[in-house]
Amino acid sequence: MGDASHRPYMCMLQTIVGFEGRDQLARALARAAGAAYASLAVSTYRAGERAVRASPLGSARGRLPVSKRCLLVADVEADGESVWRVLLAADALRRAGARKVSLLAPWMAYGRQDKPAKTRESTGGVVLGAALSRAFDRIYTLEAHSPLFRKHFGGRLKSLSARDLAVTIARSKGAMAVAAPDHGAVKRAKSVAKRLRVTLIVCEKVRTRPGLGGVRTKIASGDPTGHRVVLVDDMVDSGGTLKEAAHALRSAGARSVGAIVTHAANPVSVPRAQDLGLGYMEVVYRRNGKPKKEIIEFLLDAV
Repeated sequence: MGDASHRPYMCMLQTIVGFEGRDQLARALARAAGAAYASLAVSTYRAGERAVRASPLGSARGRLPVSKRCLLVADVEADGESVWRVLLAADALRRAGARKVSLLAPWMAYGRQDKPAKTRESTGGVVLGAALSRAFDRIYTLEAHSPLFRKHFGGRLKSLSARDLAVTIARSKGAMAVAAPDHGAVKRAKSVAKRLRVTLIVCEKVRTRPGLGGVRTKIASGDPTGHRVVLVDDMVDSGGTLKEAAHALRSAGARSVGAIVTHAANPVSVPRAQDLGLGYMEVVYRRNGKPKKEIIEFLLDAV
């Protein structure tokens, strides 16, 4: 992936920006790319209202060494505080002189709220997409949950595929087959299997008690017999889907079963691999820890 001299766009045309106290990834990206870095200060008024402050952009003494093109690095969590902070940051950077403001949010909440679940229920993905696409010129995230979610951003959202990261991990685990835990993960698993040149296995959920909600997982295609199988999905929440798929694969003769997921829905309460019947579970992007070197290099090359 090379050194900073191989990334002229990141180094010369953008300043990487992060929030004070929440800027581990932003600082790591700037340091690895040799890019200018600037931090944003968040203050709170007595009534609880928030304000984000950015110094004037430019190279004069006392000003931040910021290009007029800024890349804000911040995850967008489900809480209103996170969303509001990011929106205020975009406004603060423009008031400080930025001509173009982009957002890199590896994790973006509300991806599963891409359409109304019930009549007269709000759709968080639609609201979030409308707000962020008005505030930012370009938005990047790591594996948006669905194509429909991406449409809510008016063409400004680019979903970065974590396929190459998953391929590297799967290869290190000696994977002999790649499995999709359900039909929603088939495209992702197929891409990883193709790069590894291994067998693709597809699991599917079937109702055991029609009308009563009973569901189990079975093998729809592919043979896991004797293989070290890795399940590939974009997200783990409770882990129920992975657990059912792992059981189906082992019952069908898999030698071992592991999993690679891009995100954990709740980073402070990630299911344990052994509780899901897995030999291991690798989370590609963890929001509450020191960013991995592989993630830093991947994001620098992708943005």
